[in-house]
Amino acid sequence: MDEAVASNRRRRAGSAGRHDPLAGHATPVDSASAGSPRRFVVTLLATALGTIVAVFLLNVLVDPYGTVGTNLLASGVPRDPSTKAALIKGLATPPELVVLGSSRSLKVRPSYLHRLTGEDVFNAGVRDATPVEEYALVHLIHDRFPDAHVHWLWMLDVEAFRSDQVSPALLDASDLAPYVSQSDRLTARVHGIVDLLSWRALEDSLASIRAGEAPDATAAAHSKRIGPHIRRLIARSQGFTPDGYYTRMDYDWDKSTAKYEAMYGDGSLYTGLAGLSKTYLERTLADMNAWGEAPVIVLSPMHPKLERELGPLGWTDRHADLVAYLRSLRSAYRFRYLDFTSIRSFGGSAAGFYDPVHMRARNLHRMLTAVLARAPGAL
Repeated sequence: MDEAVASNRRRRAGSAGRHDPLAGHATPVDSASAGSPRRFVVTLLATALGTIVAVFLLNVLVDPYGTVGTNLLASGVPRDPSTKAALIKGLATPPELVVLGSSRSLKVRPSYLHRLTGEDVFNAGVRDATPVEEYALVHLIHDRFPDAHVHWLWMLDVEAFRSDQVSPALLDASDLAPYVSQSDRLTARVHGIVDLLSWRALEDSLASIRAGEAPDATAAAHSKRIGPHIRRLIARSQGFTPDGYYTRMDYDWDKSTAKYEAMYGDGSLYTGLAGLSKTYLERTLADMNAWGEAPVIVLSPMHPKLERELGPLGWTDRHADLVAYLRSLRSAYRFRYLDFTSIRSFGGSAAGFYDPVHMRARNLHRMLTAVLARAPGAL
């Protein structure tokens, strides 16, 4: 009897083993004990964010381009505004005629204008200038020579009205930045911080630190220590004579064309003329008039090929906006205005360009001669 009971128990146990779906399977493992995928992703994201924050803080502290204003380490990157401010402060006598404008004005040779007008001339042009830079430079000259009567030749570009931000290069010029309103400076500082969220900025920050470790190094050794981007910026800032003329010939047709294609191709210039530039243009005109001067404003030429290419992309509309805007200002301010955007307007030649927007001496001389003929007595 006992043997039969034991036999039945063994059969039931075997049957249960054959039909149990979990029989022969390993015991499940708690996923938390093996490492959660979510925990891995969170750790990865936290590490990446920490790296970005560390890179950003280092770039802000070093400030390799002088865009934020921490100035804990000298960037060693002189920009056009600070360079021209230094030249203005070095003038022994006040200029009688000052050239304003972007890089398109840099090749206006003061000695040539002196031969035409008999006046002492200073070229205050800076690359990528907007009316904000012009306002600061004009006031620096006026404060330097408050009793001087200065004539102003202002070469103005359509592209000077593309941005509502103050240039970091202007903010980095200690002699010029105070002329910009505090609110505009603060807005620009915040905007400039974005440029420091890049690996290139980190490379230049590290290069600035390495360069600062050997202050007594030779110029050649120092040049090797700094990054290639900063070296290019320094090279572009060199070549100015005491009268502000730019002697270097660092023009590249393809790069300049690509710059303007990108400028208009992204549609950013379809939105009209930037309010910040208009505000500072009107402030400049008002102060010039108060000082007894009426400037000559010349819309700068560009190569016909580039004009045809950019026209459908928005340049034609922006040019029309600028012309209409300048005409609307005539009732409030005294100034002469000449639209020399097309080289046909002054007898220029398509062959007289370094690149699509920078003219050679032959075209510049024709343009300046036409300016004096059409605005007699203004310069």
